[in-house]
Amino acid sequence: MRVKDRVIQYIHEEKDYRGYVMDKGWAHSMAHIADVIDELGSSTLLSAIGVPVKRIIDIKWI
Repeated sequence: MRVKDRVIQYIHEEKDYRGYVMDKGWAHSMAHIADVIDELGSSTLLSAIGVPVKRIIDIKWI
């Protein structure tokens, strides 16, 4: 399974979109998903194999 597919699966399975959980602290799962998408977009490995950043942005995530 590709990273993109795992991220999409996680987005669909995540039910708690809160940024802060009282008595537990920061939980911000969506921020972590955004971080993964950002890293994919700036990956030199993807650039090296010819996957342009625009293609990462154009992926249907949800």
